[in-house]
Amino acid sequence: MSHFARVDKSTNKVTDVVVATQAWVYEQTDSEDWFQTSYNQSDGKPTAAIGSTYDRENNLFIPVQPIESTTGVACTSWVWDSTNYKWKAPIDKPSDYNPTGIGTERILYAWVEEERKWIRHYSADDVANNRAPDSYLKSVGITSS
Repeated sequence: MSHFARVDKSTNKVTDVVVATQAWVYEQTDSEDWFQTSYNQSDGKPTAAIGSTYDRENNLFIPVQPIESTTGVACTSWVWDSTNYKWKAPIDKPSDYNPTGIGTERILYAWVEEERKWIRHYSADDVANNRAPDSYLKSVGITSS
């Protein structure tokens, strides 16, 4: 069994993703619209997902543009990096970004699409353990003072 994605011919958007055999795909009346995808990215390329775009020329599924902004809007300023197979912000994350905290404190950032910049971000664990400054707590509405 393998993973296959059905791609709409007119939009190149993935409409379905299934686990099936190659024989099942050949039995479909639209078998030419089905493309195999790697669920574990063993080929180094992104996995197909509903809404992603299929790049026929490069045999590649491009994920939907991320919604990583603190306000929940699409990151329309981000561009697809076809070398590393990921969406890239127009500005690199600050050099002190350290999501694991290995070797030093954990330092997180969040993207603000409307301002096109990274801001220092604190996790729920940081807030619960009083590691987030008051200015941050106030900016996200956790404290009113």
